[in-house]
Amino acid sequence: MNVYIGARIREERMASGLTQSRLGAAIGVTFQQIQKYERAASRVSVSTMVRIADALKLPIVAFLPPQTFRPVSEEDDRDVRERRELLKAFQKTPPARRGLLLALAREFASDGARAPDM
Repeated sequence: MNVYIGARIREERMASGLTQSRLGAAIGVTFQQIQKYERAASRVSVSTMVRIADALKLPIVAFLPPQTFRPVSEEDDRDVRERRELLKAFQKTPPARRGLLLALAREFASDGARAPDM
């Protein structure tokens, strides 16, 4: 990933006609540090990547591989909401009763589990 990001920084910097010195000055680092980013000798922090993207007038995702991001499906979104809701309910449960919830969750998660009759 670091090699890919460094190569993308170099490509976009050169396409913009900036030297390493000018890009470094624009984001507050030395040209040697830009060299290190481009060669993947140093990792680029997110905050630095944001400054580089701003200096090159690009979105930050321009430096990441295309498969890094995928659209979130409704099912994924619902799953995240349900996990949060379950965690909140667990945290509100008195500690003495949490073992019962864990046992129930483990039972549901095991193969062949079925919901209890209510």
